[in-house]
Amino acid sequence: MDADLSGSNHRSLTITVRGEIDLSNTGILLQRLIDLAHSTTGEIALDLTQVDFMDCAGLRMLAAINQHIKARGGSMRVVAASPAVTRLFELIASSIALCEYHMLYTVRSGASTPTLP
Repeated sequence: MDADLSGSNHRSLTITVRGEIDLSNTGILLQRLIDLAHSTTGEIALDLTQVDFMDCAGLRMLAAINQHIKARGGSMRVVAASPAVTRLFELIASSIALCEYHMLYTVRSGASTPTLP
């Protein structure tokens, strides 16, 4: 796992992340991203096309760096992702959609406790 600046100007940075992102290295990667992000208060663009694997710890790390960047007045977005990362994002989006459906179903059905539809 590694992360480097792959482009920058006075208002934005592009950071390319490579390798595998999992529980064993998210702390190191988070610190590396924080160090790189300190050079701007503008937009941080993450290029994840060279990430071979990412687990839920990687998602938590992305949320943490996003929160850090927002606290400094900046913004972050993933501008490109590998098939492995894209698949993880799709699974998370599907999970969120199912939870939203379940909550809506429970409210509309008048159930007092959450139940599976």
